[in-house]
Amino acid sequence: MQPKSDAQLLRECAEHGADAAFAEIVARHTNLVYSAALRQVDSPDLAAEVAQSVFVSLARGARSLSQKLAESACLAGWLCRSTRNISLNLRRDGFRRHSRERQAMENLEQKPDKKIPELQLLIENDWLSAAKEANFDTDSDVRKALSNLRKLAKDRLPIDSAYDFLDVFGNGFSTSTRP
Repeated sequence: MQPKSDAQLLRECAEHGADAAFAEIVARHTNLVYSAALRQVDSPDLAAEVAQSVFVSLARGARSLSQKLAESACLAGWLCRSTRNISLNLRRDGFRRHSRERQAMENLEQKPDKKIPELQLLIENDWLSAAKEANFDTDSDVRKALSNLRKLAKDRLPIDSAYDFLDVFGNGFSTSTRP
């Protein structure tokens, strides 16, 4: 008995859900797909991922593809083209991810904004002393501490920085508004 063609196996899989037919296709073409993927991505792990994606794509598109194939058709060409496309997509996505990560690292390494050291000094030095003075026993003590902090911020920072600071830390228990 002559073995069934790839097209016949794919039709069985699409029409009857024959897992054995799909397993036969995978067994016939795994080495071809894996080696083609390995040439594209230069990594055994990525090549295995590409090969798996190719066969998943084949399983999902089995019904429509089986209708287009001749009775004695072989899937090698379709599998190689799919391997190439999925490999290119994987490489493109990796390149884009790497570019975004590199850009993010460059943004982190850039010189910080001039306002930030001033705010850090204010927070580290004056907030602690304002908090010690107020003792925080009541809401009025908290309001007093925030009021002292606001005064310090307005005195020490340029006008925009002081209001930026107030936007971050709030204007007591009401919303901050700029003049």
